[in-house]
Amino acid sequence: MSNSLTSLIPVFNGTNYMVWGPAMKNYLLSQGQWRNAIVKPLPKRKYPQIKVTTKGPDSDIITVKDDLSQDLLNFEDIESWIENNNKARGNIMLQLHSVIAGGFYAEEHASTIWETLEKEYGKPGIAAIYLEFTGAMTTVIPDNSDPSFALEKIISHFTWMSTARCVVPKHLKAMILISKMPPSMTALIQLVCQMDDVVQLNCNKVKKMINHSWEQKLSSRSTHPHQPQAARKLSAVQHSGPPPSFQQQQQQQQQQQQEEQGQNHGQNNQNPQRGGWRGGRGG
Repeated sequence: MSNSLTSLIPVFNGTNYMVWGPAMKNYLLSQGQWRNAIVKPLPKRKYPQIKVTTKGPDSDIITVKDDLSQDLLNFEDIESWIENNNKARGNIMLQLHSVIAGGFYAEEHASTIWETLEKEYGKPGIAAIYLEFTGAMTTVIPDNSDPSFALEKIISHFTWMSTARCVVPKHLKAMILISKMPPSMTALIQLVCQMDDVVQLNCNKVKKMINHSWEQKLSSRSTHPHQPQAARKLSAVQHSGPPPSFQQQQQQQQQQQQEEQGQNHGQNNQNPQRGGWRGGRGG
């Protein structure tokens, strides 16, 4: 369980409550510890009731008291709450920075720790907003891989900024996404720049355009998976006529061989051997 806790929940360092708070709450909800430890208080002890009669000046007085000599009626409920509280407290303390955790070592109730953290760090300051803005501006949209994750990451940073009452206008968020388009989407950037009204831009439109461009790139790769770009250009060149048949190729080869033989025969007639000429003179 501790492995999933440390992998899913970041360590709270005093500046990342906007990320840590919801993540920790969701984790406690998934473990059944949020309602049983944070929301519900410690159940009051319930003992069996007994009637005690005391004599008064005029009549007997009957009072009802807890019979402390008997076992608790809600012993199991109290034990269940203590167990959930200890688990919730341990999970919260494990994901606190040592400096922050030091202030809660003596606190036994997880709900008190949670309420104190929410009160002190729940309202994000400029530092937290700056971290979210920096995260959005430094995220890169990849050129040769699926851009979906990067797009969602950038938009999530803008969402956290809105939660912190630092709302970025929708057309400005769209312009930031456009500025992050990779070089392969230059034509898409030019298409967007031809729009008349910048107010019409929003993140959803730009995100769909980027994803659509990536899908088109994938489809072109699947059409020619093993062929480089230069080879594709060469293969796209069409010949003037249909390719020759096998018989036509055989006829062309035979014709070429006959022409070569005729040329060789003509050279032999023009250059006879010297011995032959001498023999002619002797005759």
